[in-house]
Amino acid sequence: MARTHMQRLLFVQIFCVARLQSFPGGLQHAAHQSPAPQAKLPLHALDPSAGIHRLHCAVDTLPPSPHECPSMFPPVPPSLLPPFLSRSRGTKTELTSHRYDKSFTKGRALFSALGSTPVMARTHMQRLLFVQSGQAAIPNEMKSIRSTLLQHEQKFEEITKRLSKIEDNCSVIVTVKEIVDGLQAPTEQNSGDTASLVARMDDSEDRQRRCNLVFYGFEDASDETWAQSEKRVMDLCLANLEVSVQPEDIERAHRIGCFQPSKNRPIMSGSAISRIEN
Repeated sequence: MARTHMQRLLFVQIFCVARLQSFPGGLQHAAHQSPAPQAKLPLHALDPSAGIHRLHCAVDTLPPSPHECPSMFPPVPPSLLPPFLSRSRGTKTELTSHRYDKSFTKGRALFSALGSTPVMARTHMQRLLFVQSGQAAIPNEMKSIRSTLLQHEQKFEEITKRLSKIEDNCSVIVTVKEIVDGLQAPTEQNSGDTASLVARMDDSEDRQRRCNLVFYGFEDASDETWAQSEKRVMDLCLANLEVSVQPEDIERAHRIGCFQPSKNRPIMSGSAISRIEN
């Protein structure tokens, strides 16, 4: 699209110069009426920005449109055409007739549209200037887009590194979880074995008689509880031995053997009383 606009701009320059040269005085007559005199330059050497300024000066001083005076449009010599409308063969420049006719027709139609009214011509020139200014702003926008893309790429690289670290940590966590799951069953079995051993050890300590005291002569009953046996032992210690024994000092106190109506069973107490006595 930018190339098309530049071609149209060159066509407008060609036909403006050709039209002004067809009048008495040529470009000097139009330059005399324009705000500032412009030097006559070959069309292939005209700068597009300078050509736009010349068009601004020439549009307001144009004679009647081509529809009114078609004879004012003489054929444009090949020397005034831009390079893309001619081709070189050795040292001789030959005009491509087909391309020339086609380009001349398009340029003449465009010039007719621009030369119909000064207001329309200025409008088209303003549009061309707007397009050119927009094209000048495109490189800056592209630089801004490139810088933004570079920033995004850097952020993506950082995110990728973090994700790789997270994946490594997750793999380690999965490995540890598998190890823990494998140790869970043996641990539960060891816990059960430990509890069983502790219970057996407590029972063995309770049943050993090295630190126990045995009391005889207490009246026996078939429904006597351990609490009643402990109460009998504490009362005996306080009355006969003058030793104050608390319930927490007695680990246990119970009868030995099975109940017999004709025989009183002895009471065996825990080792706390023996420590108090010592």
